[in-house]
Amino acid sequence: MANKDIFSKSTERQNIKVTAIIPAYNEEKTITDVLKIITGSPLIDETIVVNDGSTDKTVQVIKGLGFNIRLLNNKENMGKGFALYKGARAAKNSLLLFCDADLTGLKQEHLKQLIEPVKEGRVDMVVGVQEKLSFLQGYSWGQKILPSGKKKSSFISALGGEKVLWKKDFLEINRIGNSGYGVEQIIVNFFLKNKKNYKNLELADVGHVWKVKKWGLKGVLKEIVALAVFAKQYIQFEILKSIKK
Repeated sequence: MANKDIFSKSTERQNIKVTAIIPAYNEEKTITDVLKIITGSPLIDETIVVNDGSTDKTVQVIKGLGFNIRLLNNKENMGKGFALYKGARAAKNSLLLFCDADLTGLKQEHLKQLIEPVKEGRVDMVVGVQEKLSFLQGYSWGQKILPSGKKKSSFISALGGEKVLWKKDFLEINRIGNSGYGVEQIIVNFFLKNKKNYKNLELADVGHVWKVKKWGLKGVLKEIVALAVFAKQYIQFEILKSIKK
């Protein structure tokens, strides 16, 4: 009887389907490669792109691909937290994969590494950590802060936009739709506070395009805003981590 129950639970977990959610703001040059990997994976049942008020040709690029994608549109730029929240609310499946639209080096094997630990019940969430943090390593000053090959801190790791988690957990997070760039750390802080189990997973050869390279001066300003948010979240992260200990 016990073996039958174990088999039944294993079968139920294998039948769990995944919705991929990709927030996108002015990603006409980068989103195609990401969507090819996501939509080509047998592990992904549904793909949702949330166009967060793009002013370039992001929407046209997505539609022109001809992939099976649900496209949700925000009339104006509402921020990453709102885009993920909107996508999660619309998702038909119980397990979610969050993925940035500007990744480089993403492969289907990475999706498997992210999804399986949660799907199999080993952890409640997996946070993907980009091996190539181009926003630091693309510049000489960044290489001093985070040299290639150096182990990343738990805080830096938590900033990864590639996450797999349960829809019910994500939607429980208070004011997540208003979190903007702080959404990554807010998710991790929620898991720490509620003693939920998660793991960081380094994604080999994966990086992303720095905002200043995509958007020029506007990108610089967005990076400054993001870093200010990260600094605030870092303080909260360290407090929660010390409480957990």
